[in-house]
Amino acid sequence: MCWGTSATPSCRGGAGPAHATWGLALMLTEARGRGLEWVEVTTQPGNIPSQRVILGCGGVLVGTFEKAAAYGGGEALLFRIDLANRSQAATTQAATTQAATTREDQP
Repeated sequence: MCWGTSATPSCRGGAGPAHATWGLALMLTEARGRGLEWVEVTTQPGNIPSQRVILGCGGVLVGTFEKAAAYGGGEALLFRIDLANRSQAATTQAATTQAATTREDQP
């Protein structure tokens, strides 16, 4: 399964991270339901908001790698989220709940 995200300028800041957390948490729930044991998530070293979202959903930094030229080249961070780990599943559920609450609070 391959999934990518991008936040439009109107979603950045404010509720932007909540939307991203909600989206990642839902994707993780779907991946878990399909029987996947783990997922890998990548982002750029300077993308701190995305790193926070990934970490908040149970991501663990595995390391860095060089992206292929077809994907823009340069350094990227590789995270892994263990879907079989019950404590990380609880973290994902908590992130989904928190993101949904934050979204409901937005005008």
